[in-house]
Amino acid sequence: MNTIDPNNAPDQVQWPPWFKNWVLPYVEESLLWPIFFAVWIHFVMALGVMMAMTIRDQPLLGGAVLFVILSGTVRAIWFEWQVRGRPGMIAVLLILTWICGALTGYWGAAYNLI
Repeated sequence: MNTIDPNNAPDQVQWPPWFKNWVLPYVEESLLWPIFFAVWIHFVMALGVMMAMTIRDQPLLGGAVLFVILSGTVRAIWFEWQVRGRPGMIAVLLILTWICGALTGYWGAAYNLI
């Protein structure tokens, strides 16, 4: 018989429990999208402030903080790729966050809004 021994099967990578409980419901459940949008806008604004600080005042400190945030973003996209086998909604949201944060930071620095 051709049966697969479950003990020899490769381990499937799963989301961490904290991510499953605290992040995925806000992305997957449409009733929680307004809360997710409010938190996302705050994160975009904080990213924009960091980018404006990097452009105008503290390029070394701001660049270091942006590098740490970018490495976390790449890690999250890579982990999603491992779990799902392809980039998904988390990757799209993170890339959109960086684009909106960059535009906010640029406009904030160029027009002295931030």
